Amino acid sequence: MQANILKYDKALLIRAFACLIVFLSHTLPPQPNFFLTTDGVAAVRIFFILSGYLIGKNFINGKYHFGLESIKNFYINRIKRIVPLYYFVTISLFVCFYQELWQWGNWYKILGIFTFTFDFDAKPYFTGSLWSLSVEMQFYLIAPFLIWLISKACKNLSNTLWVMFISMAFSLGCIFLYSKNLISTPNQVRHFLVHFFCFPVGIALNFLFEYLQKHLENYKSWLTINSNRLFTLSLIIIYLVLNSFSYYSNFINRAFAGSFTYSVISVFAIVILTGICIYLAKLNTIQVRKIDLRRLSQNPLTFFEILGILSYGFYLWHGDMLYYFRQIIQVNNYQSYLLVLFLGFLASLSLSLVTYYLVERINIKKILKPNS
Repeated sequence: MQANILKYDKALLIRAFACLIVFLSHTLPPQPNFFLTTDGVAAVRIFFILSGYLIGKNFINGKYHFGLESIKNFYINRIKRIVPLYYFVTISLFVCFYQELWQWGNWYKILGIFTFTFDFDAKPYFTGSLWSLSVEMQFYLIAPFLIWLISKACKNLSNTLWVMFISMAFSLGCIFLYSKNLISTPNQVRHFLVHFFCFPVGIALNFLFEYLQKHLENYKSWLTINSNRLFTLSLIIIYLVLNSFSYYSNFINRAFAGSFTYSVISVFAIVILTGICIYLAKLNTIQVRKIDLRRLSQNPLTFFEILGILSYGFYLWHGDMLYYFRQIIQVNNYQSYLLVLFLGFLASLSLSLVTYYLVERINIKKILKPNS
């Protein structure tokens, strides 16, 4: 136990980091501030890339295989992991904040919410932060086929880089077509297409790391020894880059003649920086599967591992918690802003902790063995 106190589950730390960025992006400071103005959509893309990497890793390492029974277990496990908490939170939000949705005329909206196909931009409004869950679930539908296809394509380093580039080019092409109003689709489809690149890029990272291993063999010892410092530095750089994207977005759009060039820079930056971060997360790491208060008492920084464990619930709750406190506290200066930020964080963390033990933990225990 003592040997692991200064080791961390860095995948959980990435989740916690992305979760905090999304939370911060929704806090709406009273005036622009470089350190508080950040890019929540880019943080969601970090979640997506990490998801693609981890799901792909499960198939590539043999936890799942491409047989019918194993794929069926994969779908069952994803449903058990995602759906119960999603339904619990959405029903709770319906009851507490969105009673006006319970009308027969809104049946299409309610159906979309419970089938992960809802258009969060359409009226009547329902919590907007759930759009990413729709994208995630749509990815799971095609994940086994996509992983199989990419595993066939990534036979060498060159092919792997091409897979990543083509995936990014596809989504950037969709972004361009949408920005010029050359195509029109429901928002649910648009969100999936413009963020699609994250998942094949994440899957391909498994192969990229394998091929790069040979080239980095001479540096492996140094990288492992300094992995915590390098990993922390990579998160700081990502934070500063995301804040720069958001804070200087108008300047970047003018300097690069439009928002599409900004999208190209953002996509490539997120892929490169997240890839580096995930690679460093592989080094000198451990796997933490549950909340361990003894571990927290020995190293307070493991709080961020706990936040990583709770990140799914935290993400589901945070938007409406912030909205609720903004309704009862007028944000007109930094004192009131910080109060809303603190109360919103505390409420989101508390609710995610409660629903972790009431819902998530119970269903995690029911997850089938991958190849059972």
